[in-house]
Amino acid sequence: MTYCRARRHAGRVESTFIFPGTPRERRDLAAAVAHNCACFADGQRAVRCAAHTMAMGETPADRRALEGLLYVRRVLLPRLRAQEFSA
Repeated sequence: MTYCRARRHAGRVESTFIFPGTPRERRDLAAAVAHNCACFADGQRAVRCAAHTMAMGETPADRRALEGLLYVRRVLLPRLRAQEFSA
């Protein structure tokens, strides 16, 4: 799975996306994408599933979704765990 994506047009790089997570977060994302993968071959071409499309971070919406997942993992999940065991 590629996390650094560069798109070329007429010989120049238009945009580059580098996944902002740690190596462990990248491994966990790759495992989650592999678990939810629905890619298939349609005749002569391969059709990429939604999980792989989001992981590529090609659109601003995909990038926001990945950053949102990191926010939940880093900020909200520890708070929820703390609240669960403090009551």
